Amino acid sequence: MSIQQTNRPPDPAWQPLDQTPDRAAGQDGLLATGRALLYPGLALTSLLLLRGPGGLPIGDVMMAGAGFCALLSMNRPNRRLPPLLLVAGALLIVGVAIASSVSLDPKGSLSIGARLIYMVVIVPWILLMLLTEQRHVTRAVLWWLGGAALCSLGAIAQLVLGDVIPGGQIRVDGRFTGITTHPNDLAGISVMAAAAALAALGGNVSTRFRNCALIILGISTVGLVLSGSVSGFMGLAAAVIFLFVRGAIRVGRATIVAAVGTVVVGYVVSQMEGLGALNPIERLMRTTGFVATRSEYDTAGTRMELARRAIDAIQESPITGYGMLIKDNVLMKSFTVHNNFLGAWTSGGLFVFLGVVIATLIAVRCCLHRDKTDPLHSMVATSVVAAIVFAQTAPGIYNRYYWLPVAFAIFLLWRSKRC
Repeated sequence: MSIQQTNRPPDPAWQPLDQTPDRAAGQDGLLATGRALLYPGLALTSLLLLRGPGGLPIGDVMMAGAGFCALLSMNRPNRRLPPLLLVAGALLIVGVAIASSVSLDPKGSLSIGARLIYMVVIVPWILLMLLTEQRHVTRAVLWWLGGAALCSLGAIAQLVLGDVIPGGQIRVDGRFTGITTHPNDLAGISVMAAAAALAALGGNVSTRFRNCALIILGISTVGLVLSGSVSGFMGLAAAVIFLFVRGAIRVGRATIVAAVGTVVVGYVVSQMEGLGALNPIERLMRTTGFVATRSEYDTAGTRMELARRAIDAIQESPITGYGMLIKDNVLMKSFTVHNNFLGAWTSGGLFVFLGVVIATLIAVRCCLHRDKTDPLHSMVATSVVAAIVFAQTAPGIYNRYYWLPVAFAIFLLWRSKRC
């Protein structure tokens, strides 16, 4: 599967080492093995229930193996991470070490911090080392989004067949988890995939690629509806606005897709109502407190209170934070703050906060840059926008569905600068 080619000069950044594609990186066995691990690893990062040795997500294990193959290769590309990303990594290392020293469980805190550093610094490095040609990038993006769609397909299976996924659940409020442990995780995975697929429909891509994008968009949108996440709906709305502002949506095609999507979502909602679940409008009204009959339904109010308490906690310990574990950062009942940036500062202190912000800003720079010749750029940029908006009202500073779009954006920004 390929994206339609455009007439432009060859990009030397895409050529393997010394512009010898068939004799160096292009035929290096270790790099080829690394890519063979990377592609399914990217897909499996969305299937959070699948665990490998030591309880680690199997997707992370495969991607780490891919990175190890790249590290051993003598023909890996002579590419370097952006200097600002290295600064972000250094800040994260210092911040995690300081925060872990005051944690209730220093070793556990260091383990969580290592996951964050891995996602922020190591994953972009793996992409730089292994994706040496355009076809590699296209395959990597499709595997990544395909895995996200498969996670949403798990939620559809729960709707049709019942509670059939071991470890997953159908909550009493009619929210589904898919192949994750929480509906918010399903929402984050679904919205970033739906946003990227939506961007592909307005790009200059092949018919086969567009059909794949349509399938991913449909499945992921249904998964988002089944998650019942208002934060996810906000992320998808932000993606649509982003594409409209950039002029990347074709009105005729968008109208057809919207009409078909309305019919599909309407059918899914009718099935959910049969189970006693709330439809998206009812969910929004209850979440914002307009029709809530009990205070715990007003989750928007709860998030605002958590944000206020997080700011108070930051003022008390702005440099060291409180540790990287959830139990270090419980602010009310069993909740931590539902905001990535406040969560980074509360748990890891100033240095972790700066590291997260810098890495995110690098990805935002990719979103601001426009490359009409590469549809993948628009897909990744739109996914980043959806992920960032979602993360403003959702917990988890080390979630893969936040950092994978960022990693791809950093990769594409590096490539555009080389061009």
